Amino acid sequence: MNNGQHRTSNVTIEVRTAAKDSSKRLWSDVVNDVATGTVARLRIPPGKIAGKQVNWRARATTGRATGAWSKWQSAAVPADDVTTAETSSHAAAPPADAFTLLTYWESTDNKLINYRQGYWDRTKDEGFGNVKIKQKHDLDALSAHQMTKHPLRGIVPDPLIMTRYHYLATSYRHKCDGFLWWKECYVAESRNTRTIMDFNRESSKYEGTLGVLTAYCEGMTVCPSWMRASFGAVLLPVPG
Repeated sequence: MNNGQHRTSNVTIEVRTAAKDSSKRLWSDVVNDVATGTVARLRIPPGKIAGKQVNWRARATTGRATGAWSKWQSAAVPADDVTTAETSSHAAAPPADAFTLLTYWESTDNKLINYRQGYWDRTKDEGFGNVKIKQKHDLDALSAHQMTKHPLRGIVPDPLIMTRYHYLATSYRHKCDGFLWWKECYVAESRNTRTIMDFNRESSKYEGTLGVLTAYCEGMTVCPSWMRASFGAVLLPVPG
């Protein structure tokens, strides 16, 4: 956000089904008091745009002056677990220990991945980090580690928030029959996975980047029980 006057602005964001005024509005909200040079953040309520191809735009109001709408931006929003914006001005404040750094590693694209304690509010379906990943999706730090080390389906930017990236991987369950020379192994089951990273920095809350928001199996809430075992044992560093 930059209004060229070093003043705060109110930013309106709307999401529609198509890039035209007459299309159906799916969601709209306002972020108040956005300082120049900063990024406006909003939490989109779960289910509003998940799994849809959408178009969005924004405009700022400074004092009595309202600017023009920005150009339309298109976005394909994944269907699962992507509406939680933990650093949003509209989200409830996380617990005091939510930003505690549990471990860290380097991703396949040479980025530092921070893995934090996080939290999960089951009632509101809000949260991030280890607590959410374990309690909601039955995965853990090793899962997120392997999914960011081997994103064979690609690394894609988040359709709405510029500091976020999605690491797309696949986990396989192998089954073997026979013994010794007659032993044959094959893929009995596979699941596509998604790990969402946020490289946002907020020095007043935590050191470095925020880190892993969530890791889950696409198309389901709780991952199969074999998933965690399939990632194997990896020794992850503990902050000293």
